[in-house]
Amino acid sequence: MAPKKKKKTTKCPVLKSAIDDFEPLKTELVRVKTEVDDLSKTVFKGNGKPAIITQLSDMQGKLKSHHEQINMRLEAVDEKMDGLQREIELKFKNVTDVVTERFNNLAAQITGEFGRRQAETTSMWNFKTAITTSVIAAIVSIATAVFHSIITNHHTFLP
Repeated sequence: MAPKKKKKTTKCPVLKSAIDDFEPLKTELVRVKTEVDDLSKTVFKGNGKPAIITQLSDMQGKLKSHHEQINMRLEAVDEKMDGLQREIELKFKNVTDVVTERFNNLAAQITGEFGRRQAETTSMWNFKTAITTSVIAAIVSIATAVFHSIITNHHTFLP
């Protein structure tokens, strides 16, 4: 606080009353000036620490540095993820190719087995048909011979 000055006295009662009315305003003005000076000192010069402006500037620098580091790390993670995605796609393509090849081999085996069984079935039916045809032909031949024999022998007994 500033040292107190000696009050000037005046003999005019009106002027003395006006000065007395302004005295509380003067005291309040001095208090406000002191608070503003203290606040200015704290903000611009600091109060045992760096000034708030210096602290804010330092924080902005640190924040910018952290932001740049985070961006660099995110870019590195993004590149690594892209590499992993390409690797997974390649592995998936390889697995897909192997599965497709195995299904094609299995389909060829099934088709071959089906063809072999169909050939066996056809051959068996051809054999059965040939046997059946031979038996029928033999029966017909025997029946014809018997019938022919009966008819020829029967003619000889006719009057």
